[in-house]
Amino acid sequence: MDPNSQNEFNYQHLDNGYIRLLRLLPSSSPNLCCDMEQAQLASPDCPSFTALSYTWDGQALYRPLLINGQLLFVTPNVESFLRQVQWSRSPRNTVNAARDQNERHMFLRTMDLFWIDAICINQADVRERERQVPLMKQIYEKAHYIAIWLGEPKGNTRDAFEYIKQWHSDPEHREQIEQHPGRKALQELLQRPYWTRSWVLQE
Repeated sequence: MDPNSQNEFNYQHLDNGYIRLLRLLPSSSPNLCCDMEQAQLASPDCPSFTALSYTWDGQALYRPLLINGQLLFVTPNVESFLRQVQWSRSPRNTVNAARDQNERHMFLRTMDLFWIDAICINQADVRERERQVPLMKQIYEKAHYIAIWLGEPKGNTRDAFEYIKQWHSDPEHREQIEQHPGRKALQELLQRPYWTRSWVLQE
């Protein structure tokens, strides 16, 4: 499917108290394909969803995403998160995750519906943004999961998380753990743009 041949995504009106939720669809094509639905946030029938915490980092909207067969452009950071979720659901990686008990992949596979502000709020509609932004605290409280996306992993990212796990699981030997190469990797991880966001504490 050629994204260039698709119509631009048309946001449907969103009533007060409602939010949009995104579902990533299986796809054999290189395109990311999704469905979008609406849900009443305060309703007990509101489905479980994952709220994404990430940074725009000044990125332009130029990566194509197909929603309900229509084209919406998103930032590279949002696209990379969705591709990570898609990759974790591929049959080969599902088997590998089950065999290796890869917690990250198993966690990603449990996610079905997502709330991502850049997609689920019509950024071109000022009035809608004014209604939706005050709901963000409630959205993150209501979310079944909150996924933090720090960006694409780098060469030593795994070391950083291994260091965190060891530091928490073995408090009696933290002095030795301080020499772990993952400590430097963690310092680098904490320099990523995500941590400069004013929204981090609220989310």
